[in-house]
Amino acid sequence: MVGKPKGFGKSLHQKQMDESLQKSLEKLSKKLVREDLTGTFAKTVISPAGAVKMSEVLEDFVDPYLKFTRGPQERKNIFDIAMLAWNLALLPEPERQVMRERMIEEAIAQTGVLRQDFSQLVDGMIARKLACFADNRRLIVSVELKNTGRDEFQLLVASTLESNP
Repeated sequence: MVGKPKGFGKSLHQKQMDESLQKSLEKLSKKLVREDLTGTFAKTVISPAGAVKMSEVLEDFVDPYLKFTRGPQERKNIFDIAMLAWNLALLPEPERQVMRERMIEEAIAQTGVLRQDFSQLVDGMIARKLACFADNRRLIVSVELKNTGRDEFQLLVASTLESNP
């Protein structure tokens, strides 16, 4: 379960958590820029005004799959797979299939996961993205999951403002 602020006013703890989140996002942004060889993320914007938070969108997107995870590592894995499936869904169909196959082959080689199980998971997520989140064209650049306590985590998502169709 993701911890969300409750009530009207923010407590001192909530304000500290907000500051911690902002610092974590800034750190993630700097890391992306530092590791970006093509300059794609040089103009990373943190929590742009008026834009929906992609962390909230990704939480909603992944929600049906979380009940099947056991522990923090499986939860992290499902968010990583969700990021890849989300981005695949943004590609035109012919490119999507080529990239999907590459991704599945890499996952099988690296983890030994079963092809059919992994393919079904990725295909299900792509279908969910296209059916329920079709209007959101933002590319997810990075996902970071921080354990904040018993069964709670903080999701940090870096994304573009909008991908090209």
